[in-house]
Amino acid sequence: MSRRPHRSFVDPRFLAGVFLIVLSVILAVVVLRQAHTGMIVYQARADIAAGDHIGASDVATVEVRVPEGRYVGAGELPRNAVATRSIGTGELVAVSSIADRADAHPLVLTLAQPIASSVRRGDVLTLWAVPDGGTGEGQAETPVVLSESAVYISSTPRQSVAMQGNEVEVRVPGDDVPAVLEALAREVPLIAVAGTR
Repeated sequence: MSRRPHRSFVDPRFLAGVFLIVLSVILAVVVLRQAHTGMIVYQARADIAAGDHIGASDVATVEVRVPEGRYVGAGELPRNAVATRSIGTGELVAVSSIADRADAHPLVLTLAQPIASSVRRGDVLTLWAVPDGGTGEGQAETPVVLSESAVYISSTPRQSVAMQGNEVEVRVPGDDVPAVLEALAREVPLIAVAGTR
């Protein structure tokens, strides 16, 4: 009597179940790996004022999950980095909040009027040229913005009561320097208006 060949029969539902289990395990591993993998970026150790140089001693590294390219990664801090805005203690250092020192030029300006008493080091100022004469045709010249992102460093009050205004030290972006120097050469009165910190 001949034997019938044995047929192995695998239930398709069993295979589908095994496949789903394996897929679930793989997805879980991927999710957990992403959850525990962050970027190492810089964080301010203390308050940094706009215009201040940022060195290795001013920042610490921290691992966080943040969008790529938004914050300065470990080892990516420019050698001549300066803050373009104030950075608070513990704040992550954003790429947009730093610039190369070579593009921040210190200038001492004599203003036609004192700056507001509320202005502090690191505040952003808008520099205006305010001509006090006419154009020769009986029309006053229109005030012109020389820089919208000058950073206030310090000021020295004028000693004479008869002399208005004061001297201020600011950092001016390279692109704005020619306009400011031209106004100084023409002895056009300058006014600084406080902006956002």
